[in-house]
Amino acid sequence: MYKAPTTLENVWPALEDGMSKLLNEFCSGIPFSEWMTLYTHVHDYCTSSRTQRVESRNGACFGGEDLYAKLVHFLEQHLSRILSGSRGLMELSLLRYYRLEWEKYTQAMKRVNNMFQYLNRHWIKREAEDGTKDVYEVYPLSLVLWREKFFVDVHKRITEALLDQIQRDRDGEDVDTSLLKVVIDSYGMLSMDPWL
Repeated sequence: MYKAPTTLENVWPALEDGMSKLLNEFCSGIPFSEWMTLYTHVHDYCTSSRTQRVESRNGACFGGEDLYAKLVHFLEQHLSRILSGSRGLMELSLLRYYRLEWEKYTQAMKRVNNMFQYLNRHWIKREAEDGTKDVYEVYPLSLVLWREKFFVDVHKRITEALLDQIQRDRDGEDVDTSLLKVVIDSYGMLSMDPWL
């Protein structure tokens, strides 16, 4: 049986569709067989002889630069849509939106990170060993992009809303402390550099 060459043009549509399902319909998930197919696409692309390859100092060759660039572009577009959805939201509605999107995004990106494990273990690792800057494993990359493409634009409004809710709590009003905890915890995750 003929197998089409493993090119980015051949594997990207399925990867993009799978990531879209995870990011937009997280509760639905994707079947294990589909997940394995996506993982296999990443593996096959990174090991394909047609892939643009990078040789590391130890002589091993791994492809992945084009795939990584596509992933970055895909996540930037997704975060742009999340940012657009936050426009006009203030106070409690903004905090609720932020929590919902943060939880969906981080949970989905943990799964996407697993899908791209071959890229993480080989191409990204080699890039890091060779001293390339601004190349991260997929999950830390997702946090870097969240911070750069979404959080920097909304953090002032979110901080104001957080401070307002904290003051209301101090004044004896009922507030959703679990909401505040998730948002504050995200600040902590975004301020660390866990990828170093």
